[in-house]
Amino acid sequence: MKIKTGKDNPILRKPLSPVTDPRTKEIRELIRAMRKTMREASGIGLAANQIGKDLRLCVIELPPSNKQKAINKKRQFYALINPEIVKTSKEKLLREEGCLSLPGLWGVVPRFTRVTVKATSPTEKAVKLKATGLLAHALQHELDHLEGILFIDKAKEVINITEEERMQRIAERNLHESGQT
Repeated sequence: MKIKTGKDNPILRKPLSPVTDPRTKEIRELIRAMRKTMREASGIGLAANQIGKDLRLCVIELPPSNKQKAINKKRQFYALINPEIVKTSKEKLLREEGCLSLPGLWGVVPRFTRVTVKATSPTEKAVKLKATGLLAHALQHELDHLEGILFIDKAKEVINITEEERMQRIAERNLHESGQT
């Protein structure tokens, strides 16, 4: 699947429509395709509008931390249908982030340090995630996409970077988040 790009792309700038039936074959196939596309682009999250779909659906996949590796945990994968943030911390943290739909841009964005998200799983089960760290950050980024908001709309600073610099920043973030630094 091709990732939609551009800060003025209409599909990236509109609030998305709810998924009415999470258990369809089309939704399962879309989730698989989104995960593959996200991995191929070295991303940690992808919203449906980033591949041209008007659906409140996102996927997130994080590398395991050192603690998780010690107990043989693999990557954390989340497929969230009709997600919403229901609670946040008062505290915010400035973190660097980029976006697969805005190649060449990187910014410093204030995000809540903790969030609670309610969503539906692809098997139509209620999901409640209490998140901190990189997961909280990624959830806020992807749920912004579902509202037509891009990170550049909230960034305190935006810079241009090369693909090589982007990959280096991602590697450094993953190393830091896994507790290896």
